[in-house]
Amino acid sequence: MGPLKLIFVHTPKSGGTSIRAAVREFFSADLVVEDYGDRPNDPASPMNIDPCGFLDRCRRNHALALPNKAAVIGHFWISKYEGVAAEIRATILREPIARAISQFFFWPATRNANNALHQYVLANRLSFAEFARIPRINALYTSVYFRDVDMAQFDFVGTYERLSQDWAPTLARLGVAPAPPRLELNRTVDLLAEYDAKRSEILNDPRMMARLRDLFADDLRFYERFAR
Repeated sequence: MGPLKLIFVHTPKSGGTSIRAAVREFFSADLVVEDYGDRPNDPASPMNIDPCGFLDRCRRNHALALPNKAAVIGHFWISKYEGVAAEIRATILREPIARAISQFFFWPATRNANNALHQYVLANRLSFAEFARIPRINALYTSVYFRDVDMAQFDFVGTYERLSQDWAPTLARLGVAPAPPRLELNRTVDLLAEYDAKRSEILNDPRMMARLRDLFADDLRFYERFAR
């Protein structure tokens, strides 16, 4: 099995849906493995119940899933692809508090019966402050997607904040060049007309932001260290 061209970790609400569309167009859909079934931030997922068993099963399945493929993209723990040769390993990060705000207002419009955390948030009608204090939300990078991960394995760690103005250069770093036009997909603002106003209300509340910076401290440090 030859090396993949790209392994891309799609962290939620960080522009990954637009990148997925571009990757599919560039490589063709039949050459792209869309790996979205692991539910990394669901405490009831196999990845979180039995991490070692989960990784063992994933690695045994690579021989069946990856031959003749060019790219893998999805919501997954990069550790499952340890030992898989790839020309580029990449991800896009978003400032953690802004990412959580987007997810909080996005979830009510996208019910997911297969995710216990998603269902818990909706069933209990959590406020944003209550949502933000959940460890799997405020430590999504350090405790979920990149837990126990050597970030040196990534060839590129981009930022959502620069994605709009740097679309073509970002895709070039992913081995996608020339870049297809960007499609604005899966945006929270398209699902909730009041999103910008609600987001601004949180970001402009000094007491709320001080509390959020404490809650998100580990992920904020991670973002400041690795996003570039």
